[in-house]
Amino acid sequence: MTAEQVWDSMVALVSADPKQLKWSARERERRELNNRHNLAKMLDKTEPDLLFQASKLVSAAMKDQNKEFDQLRKELDVARAKDDKEKAKEIQRRLNASQRILRQTVSRCFYEAAKKSNNKEIQAQLAASAGDGPMG
Repeated sequence: MTAEQVWDSMVALVSADPKQLKWSARERERRELNNRHNLAKMLDKTEPDLLFQASKLVSAAMKDQNKEFDQLRKELDVARAKDDKEKAKEIQRRLNASQRILRQTVSRCFYEAAKKSNNKEIQAQLAASAGDGPMG
C-alpha cells in the first residue's frame, strides 16, 4: 500500500464519513445531541418535584453565569471598538467555553434528577447507557 492508501484506510476506520470536514467535531456534536435527546426522553418520565429541584439548581447556575457573560460581552465590545482582533478572539473563546460549561451544568442537574427517579424505565435506560451521561 502507498502512504496515501494507508492514511485513507486509517481515516476510514475512525470516521463515519472521511470526506466530511472536521469529522471529529461533528461526531462529538452528534453524540452530544444524542445524549440530550436521551435525557429529554428520561425527563418526560421523571417526577415533577425532582424536575423542580433541578430547575432551581439550573436557575442559580444561570444567575452566576450571566454575571460572567455580561462581563465578557463588555470586554468583547471594548476589544472590537479598539479593533483588537487577538483580544476579541480570546474573549470569544472564553465566552464559548463559558457557554459550554453552562450547557454541561444544565445537563448534569437534570441528569442527576433523572437518576433520583423511582421510574423503572428510567433506571433501566440509565443502566443500559452507563458512562454515556451528559459528561460523556
